[in-house]
Amino acid sequence: MNNCIDQEKMWGVVVKYNKERGYGFIRSKVDGIDYFVHISQVKDELLERGYIVEFCVGLNIKSKREEAKNVIVIEKKANDLEGGNVHMKKNNEVKLHCGECDFVKMYDYGNKIYYCDHEDRSDDMGKLGVDQLPETSPVWCPLRKN
Repeated sequence: MNNCIDQEKMWGVVVKYNKERGYGFIRSKVDGIDYFVHISQVKDELLERGYIVEFCVGLNIKSKREEAKNVIVIEKKANDLEGGNVHMKKNNEVKLHCGECDFVKMYDYGNKIYYCDHEDRSDDMGKLGVDQLPETSPVWCPLRKN
């Protein structure tokens, strides 16, 4: 494993991972950036989408871009609903609540504006609400099950 530019440890969630090719992306919970990760930088060489990891940032020799280095799996989370809060509804209908979802972001411009940054959402803006979140995920949510 290579040394890091800044030895400060970060933590994040694996948001994409291709086992066959041995690479993916970790979304940092420190700065919100998605960092490329190669399997060669993962201790025990075991990684899956939804895992919570600790890592530091280093420079890729070929691309000269920052990437995740010295990755250690902290928690092997189930990735079936991306760690969101699940509420049971009538007729066994399961819906994800945005309030606990990893993809919810908020800007404060006098009002708190909530939006979804999931890459598979069908709504271009991803706007969820102003000052409060909806009680259930919107119909366009890729994590929602009907």
